[in-house]
Amino acid sequence: MAASASIAVAIFAVVVVYFPFLPQRNAGAGFGPDWDCTDHPGSEPTCIKKISR
Repeated sequence: MAASASIAVAIFAVVVVYFPFLPQRNAGAGFGPDWDCTDHPGSEPTCIKKISR
């Protein structure tokens, strides 16, 4: 029984460690072409509306 608990803990640890490195969603999702978005790992993207000229 201790072996199965150790395996479960190891699987959980691998998932917790690997999860942050999964591909993030598109930083420009929901914004049109008139927005300039920069993705920041581990944080929310920064989006600035382009000035129309």
